[in-house]
Amino acid sequence: MPSSSFQNKLAFSLSQKLHAIIQPPKIIFSDSCHKMILSIRDDESSTDWNPPHQIPSVR
Repeated sequence: MPSSSFQNKLAFSLSQKLHAIIQPPKIIFSDSCHKMILSIRDDESSTDWNPPHQIPSVR
C-alpha cells in the first residue's frame, strides 16, 4: 500500500489545481477543477479520500 507516494502525488495535483483556481477567471477554473477532482475520486481508490474512520468499513 504505497499510501505515502499516493499522498505526495495527490498533494501535488491538488496544489496544481489550486493554482488554476486562484489564478485567472475563478468561475471557469473552479468549476472545471471541481469536476476534475470528482472524476479523480471515482477513478482512484476512494478510500484514500475518506476520513480515517471510514476506511475500514469501505475496505
